[in-house]
Amino acid sequence: MMTKRTERVRASGDFAIVRQRGRSRHSSLLSIAWVANARTVTRIGYVVSKRVGKATVRNLVKRRLRALMQGRHTTLLAGYDLIITAKPGAAAAAYDELGTDLDRLIQQSHLRLIPADQQAVRASRPMQGEDNT
Repeated sequence: MMTKRTERVRASGDFAIVRQRGRSRHSSLLSIAWVANARTVTRIGYVVSKRVGKATVRNLVKRRLRALMQGRHTTLLAGYDLIITAKPGAAAAAYDELGTDLDRLIQQSHLRLIPADQQAVRASRPMQGEDNT
């Protein structure tokens, strides 16, 4: 499922605001930067530069990051613009390694509404009104 347009950072001015006014955390594979916005949703933007690799490699890294964020987007606090930047090492990293790195950065940023260890518990519980049979 594709992220809604309202949940994406797209304008270069918005990227610049996050870079200039926001806070950031870094690892060997990724860096994230975030700033509070005046919206009720958290918007996410991705940056994968030419230093990561050729176009096919960059697109692969972007697809992986988007897929990783699909399950994590609902666990984030609302009202932030979040930029995820891939570093050159992300091209050679395994999917699970990127996921672990992303989880660590999100945890360090204190943007997670639901702790990582409780996500599996939440996902396994039936939704209110669901029938277990």
